[in-house]
Amino acid sequence: LQLRRVVVRDVNKPRAAPIPREMFSTDLESILRDPGIQVAVELVGGTEWSRQAVLRLLEAGKDVVTANKALLATHGVEVFTAARRHG
Repeated sequence: LQLRRVVVRDVNKPRAAPIPREMFSTDLESILRDPGIQVAVELVGGTEWSRQAVLRLLEAGKDVVTANKALLATHGVEVFTAARRHG
């Protein structure tokens, strides 16, 4: 696996992860348009932004990994339906 980008809500938030700052962005579109990115990992939490992001990622043909229990509990049927529809 090669980490290509990290989309966050706030690029200025201090982070403990040893990831170069230039890899952080607030631009989900850059992930959606990049054919070199095959898998996205959703670690945002919450439901509404995560739901929209996951559905858009699936529609763009990306595989999505999430441990977001709130998302799956409230929108699991919609997410899994979209995953099947987009392969």
